[in-house]
Amino acid sequence: MNATAIFLIGIHIIYFCGSILFAYFPLDRSRERAPWARWLFFTVALLVMLLALHGFAADFHFSLPLPRLPFWLAEFVIQGFVLGVIFALIVSGQLYGKKLVRSEVAA
Repeated sequence: MNATAIFLIGIHIIYFCGSILFAYFPLDRSRERAPWARWLFFTVALLVMLLALHGFAADFHFSLPLPRLPFWLAEFVIQGFVLGVIFALIVSGQLYGKKLVRSEVAA
């Protein structure tokens, strides 16, 4: 393996680990998020995970049944969608969520 292949494998590992972390964001009980934002978190995590797995398959020269669309074009479109959704989550304030304050119960 050359240095470029090792670099690309490292990038795909970062994609895969990042997508797993991104899927855990909406599960945080200390922050309140809208239901549509939770679904977008999972959608983005799934898309990035699929991109990473497809990149692994391309790095190791596995044959995948894909449409005749070039891989770079499909990857470019999906990455643009993912960045747009993350930007929408930032603008709407749903990326960080609203911090829930635990009220003390009088005994």
